[in-house]
Amino acid sequence: MKGTLRDSEGRALAGQPVRVYVTGGGLTSWRYWFTTTTDATGVFSKVAGMSRTRTIKAVYLPPSATYARADSRSVTVGVATKVTVTSPAHGSRVAAGRAFVVRGRTYPAQPGASAALYRRLSDGRLQWLRTARIASDGTFALSKALPRGWYALQVATSATTTNLRGTSSFFTIRVA
Repeated sequence: MKGTLRDSEGRALAGQPVRVYVTGGGLTSWRYWFTTTTDATGVFSKVAGMSRTRTIKAVYLPPSATYARADSRSVTVGVATKVTVTSPAHGSRVAAGRAFVVRGRTYPAQPGASAALYRRLSDGRLQWLRTARIASDGTFALSKALPRGWYALQVATSATTTNLRGTSSFFTIRVA
């Protein structure tokens, strides 16, 4: 988050506390998140990680009556679900004619949401292969048999009320 605090004349307000509030992603009202301080040019900034989509705003509560309270516009920051494939490992060989299992985890856990396995085609398009539900602990398992060949695969989650659609990195397997 980054912003600038100025008075009504456009002068930078240095060394001033700016409070940041958050809502959404399961919260029903604005909640205090953190305080940051403006620099010599009135700029305030902070890197803050989020695991869910949230709406944020900055609020200046002046320490004296010299200035009035100021609220920024609220901004919604979309956060995608993190998708990690734990097996098979990138570059693995799997047996032809037998189903192999793609296992992984989502963060945050997205119980009941969908995890879908896709194959990247030579023209870059994705071909859907299989879908499974994500377990309460955020894990998933997708079983699929493929003919012989090399495959670039990816797992994607569905969007939820708290997170955007997430995707894993592509990984390759050799079916032989």
